[in-house]
Amino acid sequence: FVSFSFLINAMRYNSVNNLIDFIRFILAVATGVAISTTVKTKENLIRVLIVWTISASLSSIISIAIFFLNGYGLSTILNLNNLSVVDFYEIKFSNSIFFEDPNNLATYLVISIFITIGLISTKNLSDKYKYLVLTIQSFGLLLTLSRSAYIAVGGALLIYMFLYLKSYKWTFLKFILVIIIIF
Repeated sequence: FVSFSFLINAMRYNSVNNLIDFIRFILAVATGVAISTTVKTKENLIRVLIVWTISASLSSIISIAIFFLNGYGLSTILNLNNLSVVDFYEIKFSNSIFFEDPNNLATYLVISIFITIGLISTKNLSDKYKYLVLTIQSFGLLLTLSRSAYIAVGGALLIYMFLYLKSYKWTFLKFILVIIIIF
């Protein structure tokens, strides 16, 4: 029903953007169907998640490279408060070439970071690989300049620490108590 509705509405507006949106929709549906039909075992699921992690890391590497090739540097990130709104959004939209909106890239990277954390906790991987992949994805997320994604990662990390890292449970509770007292 959704695809039929989308097709009818896409035909109402004759533009290239509608065709691109329709192709993206078909690719998303095809990807979901392909994954759901092929992932029958835990090993296959882990393989899919490893491919996801690799593709997220490659997307991050390309975004990082584009950021620096556009003439920006670490000083740009450190001076974001001094930028005009136009300059801020020019930087924000300049390095997410695979996504129309950098917030969509940020969402993809947030999901990828937690998939990577899950894979790290289930697989015996070298520390260099763990930290390299998480650093690349986190830096890619930083360059999206998506403030809501930063909040989402912070909140999700707090929940993760509370649920899975027993030694941080009391630290988490103390942090929540301090936040409640402050506000």
